[in-house]
Amino acid sequence: MVMKLTSLVARPFVSVLMFTRCADASDLIIHLRGDTPVERHTLTLTCDAAAVKLGVPQGSFEVEYINAQPVALAVLPIEGKQLVFASVLSGSGARYAAGRFLWWDAGSRGISLSAPSATGEERGTCRAVSRK
Repeated sequence: MVMKLTSLVARPFVSVLMFTRCADASDLIIHLRGDTPVERHTLTLTCDAAAVKLGVPQGSFEVEYINAQPVALAVLPIEGKQLVFASVLSGSGARYAAGRFLWWDAGSRGISLSAPSATGEERGTCRAVSRK
């Protein structure tokens, strides 16, 4: 399933983020007050077997990062669905949460996906293949 992001400026002081899932008619619209610039980039990743076990696709896949300060989001496929992760407090790097999952992009120190389990925390690591 593909998720498309379009940045629109509806009025001079309102920025709108609109997500459109191409497979159905679901839209997610976030209205931002003020003159908020929206930045986005896409990272193509591959992950280890532990991350695949947590639900990311086997092989390469894309993560989209959307920044409209103070809002920061990461959109990635987990368990066959596109999950929208919101940024959470981090001592370093960019950490995002969605449900039981944590996505931590620590730049040169690596990228990880973690989630609690009955036996503790499960963690997988990912690496960038390309950046758009």
